[in-house]
Amino acid sequence: IGAETKHERAAARRTLAYLGLNVGSLAGVKGLPFAGFIGSAALMAFGDDGEEEPKDLERWMRENYENDLVVDLLMRGAPSLLGIDLSAKLQQSDIFLPLNPQYIDASPDAEVGKNVAFSLAFGPSAGTIGNIDRAYEQYSRGDISRAAEYLLPKGQRSALESLRFAQEGYALKNGDVILDPTKFNMYELVKNALGLTPLELSKVKWTYGQQIELKNYFTDEQARMTREYKAAKRTSDKDTMKELRLEWRDLQKQKDRTRDFFNDRQAIPRSPMGNLMMGDIKQRRRERRSRKRLGVDE
Repeated sequence: IGAETKHERAAARRTLAYLGLNVGSLAGVKGLPFAGFIGSAALMAFGDDGEEEPKDLERWMRENYENDLVVDLLMRGAPSLLGIDLSAKLQQSDIFLPLNPQYIDASPDAEVGKNVAFSLAFGPSAGTIGNIDRAYEQYSRGDISRAAEYLLPKGQRSALESLRFAQEGYALKNGDVILDPTKFNMYELVKNALGLTPLELSKVKWTYGQQIELKNYFTDEQARMTREYKAAKRTSDKDTMKELRLEWRDLQKQKDRTRDFFNDRQAIPRSPMGNLMMGDIKQRRRERRSRKRLGVDE
């Protein structure tokens, strides 16, 4: 029901302003409704020509401003000054969404599309069902401690997680230890046990997620171009083939621009033009090998 009088409308504006100020101070820009979408759209609209890789406001801030403290404060709010990230717990960026993101597995290597569909279908129950599934997955890998964590309520899970960090450090889903136990002092462990995500851990997860997104983008784009080039080659469409070769070169330049974000000059290496132009020949070779191995080679 809309506000009927100017006084009600003024009160609603003050309430929204107070809510935005409160959320912004405690959760930073990441906690404001539509902030991520508006930031990404602005970067796409006003960014440099040729930059088509996935946009992220925080990544742009960190690439263009050297003061990490200021960036942390703007993006994650005042608690970041205490080494705490509350942006995921206090954010209001989901208030206009048809589902509650807290029931979705937001880990960097999670299958986001699958989780969203699951959450839409089962609502709050999706979180519990998902935790049982993840507990079974960890048990199947022999990681009993992590399996036990997923079966516990949030409070006890955080406490047990802190104990694991103190003993084993923080590891990715594939088992690679990214932060060894010496990275977690008692203050960090107590914060995590209380459900207050340590800022450095949150930034590591964010960075890992961004790197996965960029790698997937380059992989998917190269696969698309290769498919389209093979189709154009079959029909002798030389104009399309030329356009795709130019796109391929631009994509390799995009890799050069984003490589610094990986802190590794060997990350996302350039792919030679031959991968595009010889894609159909490589496919025929694969097909011959597959037919031979399956015993169906003529």
